[in-house]
Amino acid sequence: MRDIDHTLPDDRKLFVKVEGGYDLAAFVQSWVKYNVEVVGREEKDLNAERAKHERIKAQKTELQVGVLQRDLVPAREVRRAWADIALAVRDRLLELPARVGQTLVMIKTAEHAASILDAEIRDVLIAIADSGIAVIDQDYDD
Repeated sequence: MRDIDHTLPDDRKLFVKVEGGYDLAAFVQSWVKYNVEVVGREEKDLNAERAKHERIKAQKTELQVGVLQRDLVPAREVRRAWADIALAVRDRLLELPARVGQTLVMIKTAEHAASILDAEIRDVLIAIADSGIAVIDQDYDD
C-alpha cells in the first residue's frame, strides 16, 4: 500500500499526515478516488478487449460460413491443387523431348520443327486439361 502512495504525486497521496498520525477521512477519500480511476480505466480496457474478442468471433464465424457455402476454400487445398497441376504439367512436358526427338532429327526446316513442337505441346496441355486434375466446381458462376 505504501508503494502505491510513494508513486503518487503529493496532491494525490493516500496517507496524509496530521498531528498525531494520519487523516483517516482524507485517506478514505483518496483511496476511493484512486480506485474509481484505476478500476474505471481497467473496466474500459476490459470492455475494449471484450469488443475486440466479439469482432474476432464474428470474423471467424463469417469465414466458417464462407467455407460451408463453398465461397471460400482453405489455402492448403488450393496449394495442394496447384502443386498437382504443376507436377502434371512438368512431367508431361519433360516427356516431350524423348517422344519427338527422333522426329525432329529428320526435319529440314525450322518452321516444320516448330509446327511439330507446337502440336505436341498443345496435345500435352489438352491431355492435362482433360485429365480432371483441376476439376472446376460446376456451381461456380463467375
